[in-house]
Amino acid sequence: MIYAMPLIALGLGALPGYWLGWTGRGGWGLALLAALAGAMIWTLAAARAAQGWDVLGHTIVLWLMLTPALLGLCLGAALGLYRRRRRGQKAGHD
Repeated sequence: MIYAMPLIALGLGALPGYWLGWTGRGGWGLALLAALAGAMIWTLAAARAAQGWDVLGHTIVLWLMLTPALLGLCLGAALGLYRRRRRGQKAGHD
């Protein structure tokens, strides 16, 4: 299970990232990126304020769920944008 959670989070971040990059919706991708970064900052702040075993829960959420999702979002968007440019498709607003 320790290996499944990051892989699932990576996939759940990569799928919308790929779709947003492929369809040219970069603004939505940046909004999702900002939401994930905000969740990471909040989790880090909550872990610093917590005591005892509660810190472990926040750390697990941060490193095993949010970080792979953020990485998957970035990699998926890069792959989608690459495939979009390879096809010669313009952005939706052009």
